[in-house]
Amino acid sequence: MERFIPDTRLVPVEHDPFAGTVIEQTIPTTEAQREVLTASEMGVEASCAYNESVSLELTGTLDRPALERAVQQLVDRHVSLRATLSPSGTRMVVAEQLAVELPYTDLSTLPAAEREAQQAELLKADMLCAYDLRQGPLFRARLLKLDANTHLLRLAGHHVVCDGWSLGIMMAEVSALYNASKTGKPADLPPAVPFGTYSEATFDLAKSAEHDEVERYWTDLFKGPLQRLDLPTDRPRPKQKTYRGERLDLELPPAVVRGLKEVATRTGASFVTTLLTTFELLLHKLTGNTDLVVGLPAAGQSDLDMKHLVGHCVNLLALRSRIDEEISFTEHLKARRTAVLDAFDHQKYTFGTLLRKLNIPREPGRIPLVPVVFNIDMNMDDGVAFDGLQHRFISDPRSFENFELFLNATGSSGADSNTGLVLEWSYNTDLFDATTVSGWMDELATLAQRIIAAPHATLGELVGDGPVQADATAPPTQWEGKATIYPKVDIGTLFDQVAVQFGERTALVLGDQQLDYRTLQHRVHAMSAALVQRGVRPGQPVGLCMDRSFDLIVAMLAILRSGGCFVPFDPAYPAERLAFMLEDTGVDLVITQAHLRSSLPSGRATVVLPEELTGEGRSSNAVVVGVNAPAYIMYTSGSTGTPKGVVVPHRAIVRLVREQNFLPFGPELTFLQLSNTSFDASTLEIWGALLNGGRLVLQPQTKPTLLEITECIRKHQVTSVWFTVGLFNLLVDEHLEKLRGLKHILTGGDVLSVPHVKKALKVLGPDVLINGYGPTENTTFTCCYPIRDEASIKGSVPIGFPLNNTTVHVLDEQLQPVAVGRKGELYTGGDGVALGYWKREELTAERFIDNPFSSAPDAKLYRTGDLVRWLPDGSIEFIGRADGQVKVRGFRVELGEIENAIAEVAGVKDRVVVVRNDGPGEKQLVAYLVADSAPAPEDQTALIACVRLHLRDRLPEHMLPTGFVVLPELPLTPNGKVDRRALPAPEFRQQLMRAEHVAPRDNTERELAAIWSNALKVEGIGIHDNFFDLGGHSLIGIQVLGQVEHHFGRSLSLSSLFEAPTISEFARVLKVDGAGAKWDNLAAIQPMGDRPALFCVHGDEANHFIPRYLGTAHPFYAFFHQGEDGTAIKHTTVEAIATHFIHELKQARPQGPYLLCGYSFGGIVAYEMAQQLRAAGEDVPLLVVFDTYAPRAHAAAVASDRKFYDPIKTALYRTLIARDLARGKVLSPRLRHFHIIDTYDRAVMAYRPKPMDGPITVFKAKDSWGAQDMGWQELAQGPLEVHVLPGDHYSMIKEPHVKELVKVLATCMDKALQRSAVEAV
Repeated sequence: MERFIPDTRLVPVEHDPFAGTVIEQTIPTTEAQREVLTASEMGVEASCAYNESVSLELTGTLDRPALERAVQQLVDRHVSLRATLSPSGTRMVVAEQLAVELPYTDLSTLPAAEREAQQAELLKADMLCAYDLRQGPLFRARLLKLDANTHLLRLAGHHVVCDGWSLGIMMAEVSALYNASKTGKPADLPPAVPFGTYSEATFDLAKSAEHDEVERYWTDLFKGPLQRLDLPTDRPRPKQKTYRGERLDLELPPAVVRGLKEVATRTGASFVTTLLTTFELLLHKLTGNTDLVVGLPAAGQSDLDMKHLVGHCVNLLALRSRIDEEISFTEHLKARRTAVLDAFDHQKYTFGTLLRKLNIPREPGRIPLVPVVFNIDMNMDDGVAFDGLQHRFISDPRSFENFELFLNATGSSGADSNTGLVLEWSYNTDLFDATTVSGWMDELATLAQRIIAAPHATLGELVGDGPVQADATAPPTQWEGKATIYPKVDIGTLFDQVAVQFGERTALVLGDQQLDYRTLQHRVHAMSAALVQRGVRPGQPVGLCMDRSFDLIVAMLAILRSGGCFVPFDPAYPAERLAFMLEDTGVDLVITQAHLRSSLPSGRATVVLPEELTGEGRSSNAVVVGVNAPAYIMYTSGSTGTPKGVVVPHRAIVRLVREQNFLPFGPELTFLQLSNTSFDASTLEIWGALLNGGRLVLQPQTKPTLLEITECIRKHQVTSVWFTVGLFNLLVDEHLEKLRGLKHILTGGDVLSVPHVKKALKVLGPDVLINGYGPTENTTFTCCYPIRDEASIKGSVPIGFPLNNTTVHVLDEQLQPVAVGRKGELYTGGDGVALGYWKREELTAERFIDNPFSSAPDAKLYRTGDLVRWLPDGSIEFIGRADGQVKVRGFRVELGEIENAIAEVAGVKDRVVVVRNDGPGEKQLVAYLVADSAPAPEDQTALIACVRLHLRDRLPEHMLPTGFVVLPELPLTPNGKVDRRALPAPEFRQQLMRAEHVAPRDNTERELAAIWSNALKVEGIGIHDNFFDLGGHSLIGIQVLGQVEHHFGRSLSLSSLFEAPTISEFARVLKVDGAGAKWDNLAAIQPMGDRPALFCVHGDEANHFIPRYLGTAHPFYAFFHQGEDGTAIKHTTVEAIATHFIHELKQARPQGPYLLCGYSFGGIVAYEMAQQLRAAGEDVPLLVVFDTYAPRAHAAAVASDRKFYDPIKTALYRTLIARDLARGKVLSPRLRHFHIIDTYDRAVMAYRPKPMDGPITVFKAKDSWGAQDMGWQELAQGPLEVHVLPGDHYSMIKEPHVKELVKVLATCMDKALQRSAVEAV
């Protein structure tokens, strides 16, 4: 064994551990240096991309030895030029001395062409030679003699030890050292700043409070999603990042430089920021991105006041810029000026740290976050002065480029210097051709010239191809509105005149009832006399809480004729809001109807019915009021949370409907009164008819269906209607042909859908559609736009031209008119302007300002808050809101009022409400909540439910958010405001249900866990684990119930498993006597929620997943199969099953509307239920069949299957089932499954369905056979909608496909409810 032990021998060697370069010091590398090191180690080309160099062309008699001494002294002065990196890269190793050679090459004797070639070759060789970062040296110098009087000095180094600022210092100091060397005197230079001082400062900063503030700035700046900057490449992007590069130079003409400097001066921005902003605008034009990130290197020497420091002190600032094509360049430049200054104020944060903090994913072949860099090397040779020599600065091109595009501006930026500005475009040649980059250079020069010519042009105009005008066109004064002669009397007087003139004509129609003008006038006179006798005084508010009826119109006119002003109270409003309105207006009298009396909160006001106001007098003398007397007070949403009452005078109403230019008002028109009287569109409907001798048809239903609306229009030959945008869209989609008889369709309250308008134009023809725009504060309409043809519609439908006796002004922040095409805020004046807000003097003064364009005393302008622009034809285009106010279903909503109401809920720390357009139908309100403490998923659901209930008690229905999202915090912009664009879209109304693992606690739970584990093949089931989340489905559920019956002696239906899907819940079911079952086949899976319930027939696994992902807004009930408990099936035909299910449905929800869906055979039962419910007069706005073949196709499939199915086996199973049931036995799982399917097959074979004129929606599984409509087209006499969803017949109702099913189902539900129960506004 000994021979295998090695014999150690010690051999003497000569070694001096202190030999070699003497190390002066080691300095910790900064994080920025380590980032450069890491990038350089990706390969030789990557390292060469960090080679930095500049050259000086020196003309005159050169003292070469003096220059050599100067270069050596330069290295001696600065530790960075004597440094290398330690093997780990964590320290700079500084040599005490480093002898530097100045290689000298004499090219002066060569012919000119050869000399230039050799010069280029030598200089390129420097750029192609990688530095050894561990061995050094990391600084190089080279001297070339070009001719007898011309030399070229190159100074170069690796970026890890020097930066652009350092190169400028090195050039200036080498000239000073040269001059001193020639004279033999020491150079007059300040002491060099040690790099260790800078390094130490960066480490101190990282531990300071300032670092936290700086970090917060950058993380706030980059909150929200980022658009990736994808420049258009000339070839496919390599899978791995490459570095090969070239450079093209563009010298900007002096006139362009001078022009940009003038723009900068006028805007208060620097020339550099102006040039950067111009470049960003070019990137927007090239990519289409409106959210840009561009890198901008910042010198740390300047920030830390170490201006004579040579070293790597640069930091790459990621500048984020958002482009809004609607604003002017000067406005955008002012914002960029502030943003760039803020970034420089927070530059002590490395780019690598930002990437890690933001968790930016690294993609092969791409540079994260900033593929494009804009750099400034202006005045690089400041301080360079060689005695006896002239110098010319040369910026050396790199052979390799780290970024996709690097734009470097070099030259002089002095105030008097308008020449010598060169833009150096370094680019990756694997991505771009020289011709492409050259084209971008030309585009930048052109863009700069367009900015100089028209700095006040919008960004969209500047990047467009059309001409820009230095002096934009001012709108002609005639565009602002026209005055006409119209009756200057109060409404009571004017109505009496109309009633006398048209006494025999029909004034009001309600169903089969009619009222002529004479009779209407008689009733008005009687009630107005009674009101006067009850003490109604001029200007006194009188409440109206009534449904559409003759009495409502009589009461309105009577209040006005008695001198009072009416206040509409919507009985659907929450009691708290009604109480506020009653208290705020101080009404002493409220006129209502008997069935609405209970809707009004108790208070001091006297509540009377119309019939109590008819016999107290017959005076025909109206109380005289002026045209400026208040006619009504209408409440709109308030930003502070307090609704505000708009006081509208008599003249404003008369101005709306007499001598107008948007409708030919007169006795031949018949208006439909569809709007809620709390909505100012009712002003047009009611008074457009009654103050012109026309007919007013009252829609009988409070919340009519689409069919009821179109039937009312047809029956009474209505000529003129007002529809909200949402209602208009629904009618166009489903009943467009039924609108053919209308002469005028006014729609608005929100931005019109261009596709719906174009579709309507093709059927209805020109001059029928009118886009109506106007705030309540200017009495219904301010502008109208008659839509004549598709050619008049570009990107959007204009809001049109001002009404007669209305003025409009598009003004800037200084209340100065803006030019045609420029964005401004819309101000409106004239006789439609309201008197102000009831008891809100401050708000009135803020929104109703003195009219500087009118000579009339006390003339006011109302500030709408809407951003608009003049179009060339004199019409106005709507752009958006300037505040938090939005329109929802035609109602104006202040988001702040909703937010303030949410703030009252305990547990909510922060909140914001926004309007989103990514949902179905009209705009949707979405509330984002931040809880006091991070809630568990189930607590999030409880918080949302709590907020929803609170809002339902506080706000009207149109102000209730339809979506809720709980966030850990709200995203903020750099200035600390909520970044609404960064708020995530709610996937759909998802209800989260998860729990921590808890082991079974008693024998019942342990036995159940064992049964579940055996059936599901899952170990370690906890008592809060959900059966269906673990992979359970109906068939497994039947097996589980069979085992439950065997072990516990309890026969339970499958619905019990859906109602109690966890071990804990199911154990409680077993421990309770089951005698008190509420329904045989219906289960309330999720009974919470205030929206119409969804009933699902035979949904199987869908019964679990639909409520899980649909959320708690909609109650969810499931009908389970008969016979699942192994007992006899009582109802064996489709008709009988449907009747039985409806009986239980009515017990759960006595009143509709009813949303129905069904899976497989359940779809056919749901169809029959819809038929029976509709025949009984119930509203069924939605019927969805999940992968269900229509009855005839289903029966055909059953008949085909029976040809191949073993008839002996069928007969045997039927015999066994009949025998066991006759003996009172519970069927085994196999027999009960056959019994259910066999019953269904026989039911379908015998079913003879009737066609249905209501809507049918088909969800077809992608992998199911047959036609897409699955045979339902032959039964559908109403709308038929088909959606093809992922999966097959079985997998479409399971994870993961069921999420898509529920998402589409949620959309269909929303559309259906909007369609069938449109609140008429």
